[in-house]
Amino acid sequence: MSWTTIDTIRKWAGKRKGLLTGLVGVAIQETAALVPGGGIAVKILGEVAKYGVERLVDPQSDLPDVKPAGQAFPTEQLDQVNAWLEILSTSYAGLLDRLDSLTTVTGNEPLEQLTVLVKGTLQQHEDLAREFDRTARQVRHMTLSLARIEGRLEEVIHGYQKVGLAVEDFKNILEESPLMGDWAEFRKARPEAVQALNQAD
Repeated sequence: MSWTTIDTIRKWAGKRKGLLTGLVGVAIQETAALVPGGGIAVKILGEVAKYGVERLVDPQSDLPDVKPAGQAFPTEQLDQVNAWLEILSTSYAGLLDRLDSLTTVTGNEPLEQLTVLVKGTLQQHEDLAREFDRTARQVRHMTLSLARIEGRLEEVIHGYQKVGLAVEDFKNILEESPLMGDWAEFRKARPEAVQALNQAD
């Protein structure tokens, strides 16, 4: 079994790898922020970008929240992560070319910094934010459907919150949340409302 996309992304050098990692980081961060415990997806991405699959499949490695020592990351979940990354890297091919001349990314920055740099560039260019948004709902669905995230989501809505709603229905609600471009329009139209929302949050 080989996880081609994971290995390809990990072996990419330089700026393009950094931009792709940052774009995926923004997409996942936006989705993970909707779900308590959704940050697992960001941790998985950081692990894969830095080490590939080696530590995920090693039963002895201890990766907080992602997998405890004594447990291998299940093959079906690795396949799921690989398919997820493959679709994202295809979706963002055009954006990568356009971002290349607009950022100071070198590709050596940590995931958190890449995410901040790429997100800032998207927010400064409405056309890029709209292009990013075109795949955002699909990305949300894929990310919320990752086994680790879906399990946490079910735990939250049925265990802690006691919400009488099927997980798929709840995911649909989250997928329809405002996108990056929507928030940009809202900020321009009603800055005082955004300020009030931020304070309430």
